[in-house]
Amino acid sequence: AMTVISLTAFLAAADISIILLDTAILSRDFFTNASHYAKPAFAFFTCYSLITLIFGCLYTTLDRFSNTPNFFVAGAARTITFGEGIYLSLVTLSTVGYGDLSARSPVARILVSVEIFLGVLLLLFGVQAILARERR
Repeated sequence: AMTVISLTAFLAAADISIILLDTAILSRDFFTNASHYAKPAFAFFTCYSLITLIFGCLYTTLDRFSNTPNFFVAGAARTITFGEGIYLSLVTLSTVGYGDLSARSPVARILVSVEIFLGVLLLLFGVQAILARERR
């Protein structure tokens, strides 16, 4: 049994070495090219994070200083927490829109619409900036 295992390992050693070398070459090329994308990708995620925080704060502030709730949470109108405001902002900006949190008042609907528009613009210009880096 040990002879069979030794023989199999001996015969497969060349193939395994080739696979490991190919993996190393591909990894080197990937990380060399990935460094070109770091700056626009970091700028994209920074803008994305700032917009998420700003709108999350706006949603929470709007709800705190309003006489009536501006959002539906699981179908019921109630005041949202800061965490829910950030969650709503993140889900809205990414255009996922799960529906568990939604705008109730006209002002909240306008804010959500502006955030969706900014999210689409950010996605378009972010992808364009990253792809423009490819052409250089």
